[in-house]
Amino acid sequence: MFQSTDACSLQDACAQVASPALGTTLSGSLAAFSWNPVSGGTEYQLTVGTTAGGSDIFIGTTTGTSQTVNFIPCTGGTIYVQLAAEVNGSFQPASDYSYACKSAIGDFNGDGLQDLLWQNNTTGQVNVNYYGGAGPQPQGSAVLNNGWDLAGWRLVGAAEFDGSGTPDLVYQNTQTRQVNVNYYGGAGRPPSSVGPASVVASTPPTGR
Repeated sequence: MFQSTDACSLQDACAQVASPALGTTLSGSLAAFSWNPVSGGTEYQLTVGTTAGGSDIFIGTTTGTSQTVNFIPCTGGTIYVQLAAEVNGSFQPASDYSYACKSAIGDFNGDGLQDLLWQNNTTGQVNVNYYGGAGPQPQGSAVLNNGWDLAGWRLVGAAEFDGSGTPDLVYQNTQTRQVNVNYYGGAGRPPSSVGPASVVASTPPTGR
C-alpha cells in the first residue's frame, strides 16, 4: 500500500486510514475502513475504485470514522482508496492509498493466504489448518463445526455467500442430498458462526 505525499501535506487537516493497516492484502469482497478523527472535522468522504482516483466501487460520506465497503472485485488487481475530511465547510485534500487485492476464498483468518480445510470421515468434524508467512508455514488449527453432530453430512465446499468477507461452509446430506450453508463471520481464529444452517436445495439436479 502507498500513501501519496503530494495530495495531503502536513499543514492540511488530513484524515489517515488506520485500518486496513499498511501492507495489508485485501482478500475478499468486503473491507472495513477506519481512520483517525481530524480536529474540526465534521464529515469524511471515502472513495474506493479500481483506478487511481476512481469511485466505481464506492463513494460516500459519513460523520463517523469508519465505513464498510462491499462488492470489491478482488481478482488480483489493485484497489485505490481516497479519504478526505471536511473542515470549516470544505473538504481538505485527500489522502491516497492503494491495496493489493488477491482473492483467497479459503482464507479463514484474514491474512490473505489460503488455509487448509478438511473433514474427519468418521466423526464429521470439520477442521481448518492456518498457513502464513514465507512458504507458507503452518500457523495453528481450529475446529469449525463447534461440536455439531455432522454424521451423515459431507463437507462439499467453502465460499463467501453473505458478504461478510469470511468463507462459509457448504454441507450435503449423504442420504437425502439436502444442501445446507453455515454462515461465518467476524474476526478471530476460528471465525464465529453467525447463523444456523440455511437450506438452499433439497433435491439433487436431475440425472445426478
